[in-house]
Amino acid sequence: MIYTEEYLKEVDNNIQFIPLTFDYAFKSIMMKNIDLFKDFLIKTMNLRIRDEDNYILFLDKELVKQNFKEHGKVIDLNVKIGSNLLIDVEVNTSSYEVVMDRNELYLEKLHTLSFEVGEEYQVYKSKYIYQLNLNAYPYEDKHVGERVAMMYDVKNHKVFNSRRKIYIKNLVYYRNKYYNNGKLKSDEIFMAALTSRSFSELYNIMSNIISGDKLDKFIKDVIDMSSEWISIHEWEKEKMDKLVLEKVKEVGLRDGRKEGIKQGIEQGREEGLEQAKLETIKNMLDNKLGYE
Repeated sequence: MIYTEEYLKEVDNNIQFIPLTFDYAFKSIMMKNIDLFKDFLIKTMNLRIRDEDNYILFLDKELVKQNFKEHGKVIDLNVKIGSNLLIDVEVNTSSYEVVMDRNELYLEKLHTLSFEVGEEYQVYKSKYIYQLNLNAYPYEDKHVGERVAMMYDVKNHKVFNSRRKIYIKNLVYYRNKYYNNGKLKSDEIFMAALTSRSFSELYNIMSNIISGDKLDKFIKDVIDMSSEWISIHEWEKEKMDKLVLEKVKEVGLRDGRKEGIKQGIEQGREEGLEQAKLETIKNMLDNKLGYE
């Protein structure tokens, strides 16, 4: 099928577009467009892949517990490219400090778990473990598109360990650059496309890097995903969770000054949860979901 402008406008009017920066949507679409996703990872992290290692595997996303008290940790996407490269891909829509701390923990756990019993150290040294953070919230510095973090010797000014890296990408930066006639590479255009707010916009941006059957399949996958009940349900749940967090932070800080941080956070959580429930119910009714 060839998607015309008129058809996409009709789809925009009849189907709620679920953003690709939403965890469930991102995972669903990337796992259905493996070659496109692999090409994006290779280009955005400047990976040098040997011909025999030019394949991608999706691994279990739940990290092993290290003690009985630890809650299960589920990363967004855990992929393996070739024989010695593990990549944890995280899509972040919130700027909370705890998000970065959590992601660093994921990287550390992947690094620890990659060492297999009885494995020679030289084999272990040949493994690379990277993390890609795709941040969908504006940076304080709007002119920064990418940051790369790794272990660094501040005294000798040398990289201590290049086998572990965290790539931090500012999606809003690439969106702004795209709409201000900036010259973008294909991986940067892909990141701008992730910020799309409608099917029409997504189609127009993605048409710069793919075409024909590949483009049609990609758009069809997004439309189908946005129409699924489970996608709508998970998206509403994520919006509610974010609203609760915002309310907890707002009310907790306000009342914490008067009655102590602990009491303020508890009260904020209760008020935030009630407000979030009302907002979610309203959104579901607005989307014409059944009252039951």
